[in-house]
Amino acid sequence: MRYLHLMILIVLLSATSLAPDASAHYRPHSKHDHLNRRSAAPTPSARLRHPLDLVETLPDSSITMGLGGAVLVDPGLGGIDTRLDQGMGMDLNLGVRLGQPLSVHLACLTTVHPSRDPRPDTSAGVLTEISFDIRAFLTERARSIEPFIQLGTGIVEISRSGSGSDSEVGASLHAGFGIHIPVHERLALTATALYRPAMIASAESNHETSTPHLVTGSVGLTLRL
Repeated sequence: MRYLHLMILIVLLSATSLAPDASAHYRPHSKHDHLNRRSAAPTPSARLRHPLDLVETLPDSSITMGLGGAVLVDPGLGGIDTRLDQGMGMDLNLGVRLGQPLSVHLACLTTVHPSRDPRPDTSAGVLTEISFDIRAFLTERARSIEPFIQLGTGIVEISRSGSGSDSEVGASLHAGFGIHIPVHERLALTATALYRPAMIASAESNHETSTPHLVTGSVGLTLRL
């Protein structure tokens, strides 16, 4: 019996001596440890790239719609100005700003010109021009007036009665100036004055050409896209 008591005492002393060692090697996982491990591990969302900002990648484009007028001057005998009066119409312009000093534009000008012939059976003429222009701004972009110089080229057509036989088509050049007046973050007033000499094939003969001189002016509202 004495030996049994001795063995139990030895076992208890051994257990108490091993308990501190086990507690030293074992450390329970805390909530903070799980959070640290979770934050350290790369997640799929962290590895993904940020989506591109389409507003920043798109070019600085704009659309202008306004009223335009055209003055026809043809020094030749029997020129267009002897048949058609001055006209008014619509001017549509799509532009893209290429940095600070330059912008490119695709424009369409359509003006209606009353006939100078007093006879009631004569009809008005319609001048349509599709052009490609470059604007060079003279000042840095600001909230005040931005003057610019405009150069370009285009295709012009003068038709009467909507008939193909009464249409005169030719090429034109552009040179002039304008101003851009911001009135809001995305709105502005744009005014241009352009000299447009053209070379137009005569409707009566394919071998004869006329050289009308057009002076056009337009005022429109520009919306920045």
